[in-house]
Amino acid sequence: MEYIKKKIASWEIKYGQIAITGQDYQKAIALFAENIGNSFNIDTHLGIFKNKNFLNEQYRNYLRLSCGPFFKTTSRRGYNFS
Repeated sequence: MEYIKKKIASWEIKYGQIAITGQDYQKAIALFAENIGNSFNIDTHLGIFKNKNFLNEQYRNYLRLSCGPFFKTTSRRGYNFS
C-alpha cells in the first residue's frame, strides 16, 4: 500500500483547509472516494469535528479537506504547527 505524505503549510492552518496535490492527488481520490461530496465526522484526540467535507477541485488536480475548527482547537490548546 502506498501512503500519502503530507506536510501541513502555514497557509493551510490560516485558511483551515488541508490540500492534497501532486502525486498524492490520485491516491487521495481513491482512498476518500466514498466521502467526496458527503459530510462526515473526524474523531481525534482533541474531540469530534462534525460536518467535515472534501472539496474536489478536479480541474486543478487537488483535493481540499475543510478543517478550520480542528486548527482553532489545537491553537487554543497550545499546539504549534509552524
